[in-house]
Amino acid sequence: MNISKCSVKSPMALIRWIKLFSYFTTIFIILILVSVDNRLIFTENGSRILDQFKQKIIGYEEVSVYSYDDLWSFGIGAFRGLMNNREYSSIDLQILQENQYKLYTGLKEDKNPYVKAILKSSEWEGKSLKAEVRFKGDRKIHKEAPDKMSYRIKLKKDNRLFGLKKFSIQRPILRGYTWEYLLADSMSDQGIATLKYKLVNFSVNGDDRGLYLIEEVPGARTLELQSLKSGPIFGTNEDYSDKLDAPVEVYNKKKWSDKEVYKYAFSALNIQLKSLLSGKPIDENLFDLKQWADFFALNDLFGTYHATVPKSIRYYFNPVKGKFQPILFDGHKGAGKFNQFTLMDFLISPSTAKCDWICDQKMFYLGFLSNPKFREIYFNSLEEFSSKEYISKLRRRYEEKFEEIDFDFYKRLSPNDRILSRGHSFYLFKFNEIVKRGKLIKKQLSSLKFERGNWLDEHKKTENQFSFDSLIVDNVNVAKISDFTFKGEILSFSKPTILWLSGRTSLEGVSDSNKLYIKGPLMVIQDGGSIKFKNVFIDSPKSFKIKNRQWSGAVNIINSQAKIDKLTITSNQSEDALNLVNSTFEIGMIEFKDTLSDAIDFDFSSGSIQRALCSEIGNDCLDGSESTVLIDNVSASGVKDKVISSGENSKFIVKTVKLSNSGIGLVAKDGSMLNVENLSFYNVPLLISSFNKKSEYESPSINVKKIEFLKVSSDTQILASQDSNVNIITSLPIERLSSSKIKKLMYGNEYGRKTEK
Repeated sequence: MNISKCSVKSPMALIRWIKLFSYFTTIFIILILVSVDNRLIFTENGSRILDQFKQKIIGYEEVSVYSYDDLWSFGIGAFRGLMNNREYSSIDLQILQENQYKLYTGLKEDKNPYVKAILKSSEWEGKSLKAEVRFKGDRKIHKEAPDKMSYRIKLKKDNRLFGLKKFSIQRPILRGYTWEYLLADSMSDQGIATLKYKLVNFSVNGDDRGLYLIEEVPGARTLELQSLKSGPIFGTNEDYSDKLDAPVEVYNKKKWSDKEVYKYAFSALNIQLKSLLSGKPIDENLFDLKQWADFFALNDLFGTYHATVPKSIRYYFNPVKGKFQPILFDGHKGAGKFNQFTLMDFLISPSTAKCDWICDQKMFYLGFLSNPKFREIYFNSLEEFSSKEYISKLRRRYEEKFEEIDFDFYKRLSPNDRILSRGHSFYLFKFNEIVKRGKLIKKQLSSLKFERGNWLDEHKKTENQFSFDSLIVDNVNVAKISDFTFKGEILSFSKPTILWLSGRTSLEGVSDSNKLYIKGPLMVIQDGGSIKFKNVFIDSPKSFKIKNRQWSGAVNIINSQAKIDKLTITSNQSEDALNLVNSTFEIGMIEFKDTLSDAIDFDFSSGSIQRALCSEIGNDCLDGSESTVLIDNVSASGVKDKVISSGENSKFIVKTVKLSNSGIGLVAKDGSMLNVENLSFYNVPLLISSFNKKSEYESPSINVKKIEFLKVSSDTQILASQDSNVNIITSLPIERLSSSKIKKLMYGNEYGRKTEK
């Protein structure tokens, strides 16, 4: 493809002179402004006028070179940046001249079309990635000049850049330089979902644009990387309104539009946001109070209130918990003057709160603050984050991870942010702003000490017209039980039933020879706490479609500790007989017979199994995602798909595997590791496979020390992608193919079986 450049260049000498003049002019203006910043010369009014003037010209003090001390700190940092030559990946966006014309024409006509483009990087050794690209951003600063545009990029097919398929690329000023990095790192430390960021040297058709920031578009990968199950992610349509009356929209609507969990979450979020307009508190059964409390408290500490307004927040509906959790997006430090404000002011002095432009969103914040449970959790979060210990830890995190990046920004004379445009000063990170805000939070918490005592009893009478605490399922009995213990011979269910368990659960048979027999159309959920199965036989369990959850197993163990021994599950009619999510487990002997789809599915879990038996399994015997599993012995026969499937960064370490009459033996994919000491097999067409199903992951690895042929078949295959790390001691040939070719051979095409759901 021939790429033409669409740019008219002035003589290089003239450009250099203009840049040089601009730099000296900027420094001259800064020196004048900081020189007259003397409170002994001016009256109080004069000082206030000066502050307003400086703010208009320079921008906000919190993120700018604003004084002689700031200029000194900036100079030292810039010098250290010059001495420390950091390297960044180089990305070149190549757009045909005719497509560039479409982009700029669309911009003038207030349209935003996607056009075809190509991404190239020296890291890929000449490989080109096909993409679609458009301009992005609603602030003028996104589009202030042709060589400073921001882009939204969608890669075609299975192409990924740094693991991302959809992302934005923009100047670092638009995300507050390292403020966004540090904020995201702090949020992630609290288990709050954040986006992936990466700095790159960016060029368009070979024209250098300098350092740009890549920011992922929220999606399934965002959640998967943070040990969260795939669920719908919502935002509000800010083209319509930036307030609570804005329509709610879902990311990747094509994927979610026909799912019951999406329909429920969409309706529930609309109801809740609109109810806040009439002064109703949020429903604690619909929002994960701890996550929202930490989210708001950290933004209080950072002063990044742009991240907290309804239009910025991305609302992830966690289908395991059935609750909304926040995803951090666009903190934009410096977007407003909040140096004397925290969200507590909406409680302390709502009529005089110095809330700048977010005053218009007061009802949104009060919806949370008027919920007494949320309020107390929020106050506790504020106490933790404003402590000297936490702020000291935060300082160390900044110095270790992000300070050198700031030095790089300083040496490039990076301008400060004045929200709608660049300021006439330089960007400067000031950690002392966090220290100041920590002291402000402590002061306000102290002033609320008496009121907090009264508020503990308040709102016990508050009634909310909505209730999201129950499971929404048709024609199924739901038994919600805490601390359930049963030891006996039989539990029989004639009607469809969901046992929704929490706390400490124990289900036991009388002895090894006299097991507890559980039969009927039953679905079991252990939601937090611990569960014990011993000498239990479960016959014909099934999962039910729950509108406000996505639980895939007949037996689901979620955020729990599981201890299992001598458990048999047979005639299962669901996607997974046993699904462990964000749990730890210790399993002695476990057996699965006649299962519709998978026997065990591990999601974000870790533990050990002494012995696993699988027979007549519709799909996989053992399937893992982002999990660590240690196994002594696996015996499997009649497995239609994979006996062991180690996927998505999982680690399976197995001593002995014995399998027969099965579709596929061992599979390692998507950055996972599978180690087996002893493997024996009979009649398995595809014995071992290693590849990437999802191109955003690193290469998988598979190691097998010893293979015993119970019956050798000339048709037995071992397939591995070219980039897989394979160490298999065998006389069988290992065929190396591309991941895409191996993927096409599997999932019921030539080997295995398509998943039953």
